[in-house]
Formats: sequence, structure tokens, C-alpha cells
Amino acid sequence: MSLNSKYFRLFVCLLIGLVFAVIVNEISYSYMQTGSTRPATTIEYTIPNGTSERLALKQGESIIPESLTFVLGDTLTIHNEDVVDHHFGSLFIPSGSFASITFNDANYFSFECSFQPNKQLGFEVKEPLTGSLRAYGIFIAGIPLGVMLFIYSIAAFPFKKQPKNEAEL
Repeated sequence: MSLNSKYFRLFVCLLIGLVFAVIVNEISYSYMQTGSTRPATTIEYTIPNGTSERLALKQGESIIPESLTFVLGDTLTIHNEDVVDHHFGSLFIPSGSFASITFNDANYFSFECSFQPNKQLGFEVKEPLTGSLRAYGIFIAGIPLGVMLFIYSIAAFPFKKQPKNEAEL
């Protein structure tokens, strides 16, 4: 078998590996879409009037969902319609006003929160899932898979020796 046929087999194996990686990656992506697949945006929550009274009577409900995922660059704006001032981490939210925070670090955060029943709010800020990151995942999986397929193809279907001269025919 000539050198060109070896390169052709390698090319075909790499192509199969990349196609398989695209299929697995895109199926996984479609099933596991989280909040990190969207662009950065502004998310708004309102503290309704009477929240402090309900919390004092232990009847308060969570204003902000317990499982939040933000993307880098998201801005959280909290409007306070309650009669008392509230705080969210380092944000002070006077009655009748609002405060905003923009998330510029990817991490898991836990803030003290005066308008939540348990007085704490934990959430995660993720890097947005970009096309280049998805392509990186495809190549990081597809190329090694293609190389492994090439090695297995040599073991399963070894190259035939080429005769060096006419006497060996």
C-alpha cells in the first residue's frame, strides 16, 4: 500500500472521529442547555410590598428562585416596593428604589439576602457557551478518536507490503 493510501485512511478516520464528535456534542448540547447558552441580559426581580411583614410571620416565599444561573455580563436589578429597606450582598436597596449588580466573574456565589426566607441566596455565574467553545469540544474529542480509529484500522486491516522490485512479484 502506498504512502498516499495511508494518509487517505488517516484522513477518513479523522473525518469519522470528527463527525462522531459533532453528533455527540450537538446531542449533548441540545439536552443539557442551561442558562449559560444565552447572551448576557438584564434580569429583574421585584420585592413586593408587605414582604418584610410576611417574613416576620414566617409566611414569606422566595422572591428569587433558589436555583439561579447567570452568565458573565448579566445584570441583576432588584426593585424594592416594600416599606422597609432591604439588602442583597453589598447592595443596599432603599424602599421605593432599585439597585443593580453586574456579574463579571464566573464563580458560585452566596449572598446574604434580607428578602429571602432563609436570608441567603446562592447562585452560579457561568461563562457563556460560545460557538468557538463548542468547536473546541468537537476537535478535542474528534481528533483523538480519529487517531484511535486509525490505529485500530491498522490492527484490524494491516497494510499489505508493497513489493520492492520485480523479483518479489
